[in-house]
Amino acid sequence: RTAATDVGALPAPLAGRTASRTSRLVLRQEHVSDIAVQALALAWSTIPTSGHVTELMAELWRLAMDVGRHVCLHADESTCRGLGEALQEALSPWDPHGKASSSWAPSPVPRPSVAAAIAAGLLPWLDSLLRRHSAEVGSECREEQILHTFLDGGLVREAKTWLDLFTYSGPRQAASWVMTHAKLLRLERGYLSACAKNCTGVILEHMEELASGPLAETLAPEGAPAGDDFGQPAGLQQLGRLVSFAVCEWLPTASLLLRQLVLQCAIVGPPQEPGNWGTYIAPLARWLSGLALSCKGRSGDADCAGSSSSSSGGGSWVSFLLREVAVVPLLGSLLHLCSCFPSDKGADLAELLDCCGVVAGAFPQEVQAAVREAEQATIAPPVFGWPPVLVRGLAPKLLQSGRGEAADAALALAGRLEAWGSDRGAGGSAVGFTCVPERLRQRASERGMSVPDVVGVMRRFLVPPAEARRLLRTCSNPACVNLKGDSEAELPLKACARCGGAWYCCRECQTAHWRAGHKEACVRRQGAAQGAAQG
Repeated sequence: RTAATDVGALPAPLAGRTASRTSRLVLRQEHVSDIAVQALALAWSTIPTSGHVTELMAELWRLAMDVGRHVCLHADESTCRGLGEALQEALSPWDPHGKASSSWAPSPVPRPSVAAAIAAGLLPWLDSLLRRHSAEVGSECREEQILHTFLDGGLVREAKTWLDLFTYSGPRQAASWVMTHAKLLRLERGYLSACAKNCTGVILEHMEELASGPLAETLAPEGAPAGDDFGQPAGLQQLGRLVSFAVCEWLPTASLLLRQLVLQCAIVGPPQEPGNWGTYIAPLARWLSGLALSCKGRSGDADCAGSSSSSSGGGSWVSFLLREVAVVPLLGSLLHLCSCFPSDKGADLAELLDCCGVVAGAFPQEVQAAVREAEQATIAPPVFGWPPVLVRGLAPKLLQSGRGEAADAALALAGRLEAWGSDRGAGGSAVGFTCVPERLRQRASERGMSVPDVVGVMRRFLVPPAEARRLLRTCSNPACVNLKGDSEAELPLKACARCGGAWYCCRECQTAHWRAGHKEACVRRQGAAQGAAQG
């Protein structure tokens, strides 16, 4: 197939190469995509950055999405990469001097390029693109090239682009994109899954910095009456809810997959490469540390330092960490993972060590049980336990990376865990242990604040899990990988006929969730409903 175009409409380099000077040029189909992508890049570079240009830019974005649909079907890898780069360049924040901006903050209105992309429907288009091609054989190579630059999130400016889109897009659209990536993580195969790991890992890292950073301090203090005039930045509250939603969906998924990876290592031996999960250690550790400290400050030491039965219900961060993330088994798995795959990243190991210390201080009885589980094993330490020898094994690696203070902390924590393992009381020696991550101490020092004040900032920025999940109703099966349709928000759900408290996208998810534990919860809800009706 061929297509005709005006020579004068071509970018100068292409026009200069044409042998004919006629007004029409016949092209092969595969060349049309390349020319269209180059024309888009040229058009974006010539649009002024000020004035009333949002409508023009929105039309250009619509054209870019049409080109993208064509590229996915016909273009070669080079053209696909070019489209991904052009999309990212069109959205990247730039300062007045023409350099990529290194800072991010929400403003009363989005930048013109972001406003135009949102008006054109960029986020739903990307969401549908991911979902549509995740199950199509043969298209993944082209998807890989388009999404490589735009969705990987490997650059700072790309992560800030996503924060822009999250802040100013419709909440359900943004939440749907978050859920699509959670399901791509669960697939654990193909480039799109690897891309989701990179993207969510980097975005989680930037979200954590935002949640406890100077910008979040502008939110109203805890206990402030509703309707106060503290002048919260436009979109910051919505972003706080969306960050909470992303944490609620991505952390449990990452925890489950990491624990499965470590279990696989214990049964059949470690694979040659742990995939992209190494990039998840630091963001996971930071979020777990911040949430453990945050829920401790909110619920009090008595609530957070006891067993999981003392948590304040399914909508609290305490219950989220202990039950959904399974934070204690997860950290035991990460300790085993670091022993299977020696890491030369001392910073990641230091983050993991700090997180272990924080969780040991927040949930000492659960950690003490994990230590005893590891020490009482007759054949080999269980992969979800906390063998003190693994914590002690971090010290040489930390010393090798020049982190002597962290190495001393590893030895101290290992000694404390050994004491807990030998204590047959009710966890008395575990109570009162405290640990503050070095990162939080530095952040507090730089801003002239105390560590509790920094933790309080995160506590104000986030919303409880139950409130965050009201952004978007999703399938109740935590292992759901149904990517049918163009958006998670459009996925039809049916309520559980027995209790009405759970929703499912298909019979298979309902059966899996029933066997995974909903049966007991469903009976409890039915009993509570009948008791209320009789009362």
